Amino acid sequence: MKVLVLSRRGIAKAFTGDSTQMRQTIRYLRPLVEKITQVFVDNDGCLYDENDSPLGDKLSSLCSQHDVAHQLPRLNFRAHKAIQQHLSKIPTVVPRCTGMILPE
Repeated sequence: MKVLVLSRRGIAKAFTGDSTQMRQTIRYLRPLVEKITQVFVDNDGCLYDENDSPLGDKLSSLCSQHDVAHQLPRLNFRAHKAIQQHLSKIPTVVPRCTGMILPE
């Protein structure tokens, strides 16, 4: 299985609870899957690598190369909305989040 991990932009350099969750999930997932590709998403749906450099890859292309997408941690509402059309093409894991209020 090939897994595409989508994380919010800036989390790679953060040392917070959700960044720890992201790192540990990837650590334990890595031996169980064929390939993990991680990209970082800003509020407008643009993609970046772990060094915060823009990626030329398009999300639709990345989705077609992977079996499942995993949002680690859950993207904010605006970023999620910007990429939703691409994620509808493959199964997507979104962590459950409590206490989050989404705009109507």
